[in-house]
Amino acid sequence: METIQAEVVANGKPRLPSVEVVSKALSHASSNSTFLKNAGIASPSRCRLSSEASLHEELDAERQRSSVLHQQVEELQGTMLIYRGRVMHYRGRLKQHIKR
Repeated sequence: METIQAEVVANGKPRLPSVEVVSKALSHASSNSTFLKNAGIASPSRCRLSSEASLHEELDAERQRSSVLHQQVEELQGTMLIYRGRVMHYRGRLKQHIKR
């Protein structure tokens, strides 16, 4: 693990968080060992990639739902304007009728 951290610092990059160093060390060690597989623990990098992909899918689905809701709001606003115009029209006719 110290080797991984030293390589990063030697390349002029900022120090990696401990979690990332351990994850990299485990992924290197687990490629040659079946211990993690037998223990039912997936490779950290695979796990992270699948959860990241899952989050991207969730985000895309949320964006689609948001888009549909925005369209519905716009339609409702248009309908509201139509009915408001009708109300104003009939209010004017009612006032004229009352004046007579």
